[in-house]
Amino acid sequence: MYSKKIAFLVLSGTLAILATSAAAEQLVTSLPDGSKLELTLPASWQSTHQTAGPSVTVRLSPAGSGAFVVLLTVLPVKAGAPASTPEGVRAVVAEQGNRALSSALQDHLEITEIKGPQTIGYIFHATDRSPEKGPGDYRESNQGAILVGQHLISVTILTHPGDSTTVDEAKRMLATARIGLAQDATGNSASDPKEVYEIGLPEAGWTVALALPGYRIMAEQERPDGQGKMMQASNDRTQMIISVFVEREPGLGSSKKCRDFYWAKDRRSPIPKSEIVLSERDSMALVTWMVKEFQGSRVMQRNVKAFLGHEDACVDIHLSKVNFRTSDEQLFDAVLQSIQIREQPVKHQAPNPGAAPN
Repeated sequence: MYSKKIAFLVLSGTLAILATSAAAEQLVTSLPDGSKLELTLPASWQSTHQTAGPSVTVRLSPAGSGAFVVLLTVLPVKAGAPASTPEGVRAVVAEQGNRALSSALQDHLEITEIKGPQTIGYIFHATDRSPEKGPGDYRESNQGAILVGQHLISVTILTHPGDSTTVDEAKRMLATARIGLAQDATGNSASDPKEVYEIGLPEAGWTVALALPGYRIMAEQERPDGQGKMMQASNDRTQMIISVFVEREPGLGSSKKCRDFYWAKDRRSPIPKSEIVLSERDSMALVTWMVKEFQGSRVMQRNVKAFLGHEDACVDIHLSKVNFRTSDEQLFDAVLQSIQIREQPVKHQAPNPGAAPN
């Protein structure tokens, strides 16, 4: 029964769900990496959560009854991992979802897309062939996952037959999901929109700056060894997504060498690419390509990667947009022309007037 068959699934589909309930409550759950999950809960839903290593599992149910259970497991997802893009997670879930049909009444997979200002995700519905054995047993299961910045939320919605209301409410709730970052000492949230964003490595003496008006920072992470940093941002109005990676790579040093190094890895991705063009712009080495279709779905995703080599580090900036049209090229240009290396002034310690001369 599905109460014991909780899968970690992600799929893609066609239906966008954006509405929220007027009588809802805001759920904020702290995550182990210092960020926080924010959700708008339907009225009368209650929550508990449990932390295990890097993940947090949130359990949602109706107050005072066990009519349904919704389980959300939040995990950070590494850049470049199969589940770090909608296309990649679709491939993972398609395989797992088809396997789930072996014990379901359905004979084919029907996928629903969940989409919100900061989320995109996918779920499928399956009905267990075995009848329910009691109130705590659920025959109906909607499973999948949503991608929120650099976090993946595994979703399981367990209901009794005929309870479509709970499923619809859960879908609307998932569309409100966002990952926020803890406030700094000034009270500002790192997820607030920024006009100019800077990212750099500790003690490097320089940063990469780019203009991001209208973009919201969705994720920021630093490698434990301090040798790399990343960020991801999105623009709700234009649907542009940007990620920036800065990593120490001794021995490379030039923009072209950084491009050759990273692009050799990117090309091994199973996602089909077309119209690949390598070029240079100012001090940057570029790669542009299209992902027109993925597993039968038309996505028309335009991708531009800009590489910079500076001192002993490489900068990898990835811009992308689905449903690309020629008029969208200006959105890419606006970001590309703003990219620059900013040298930080060297801080000298002021002399102590009372110190004895050497």
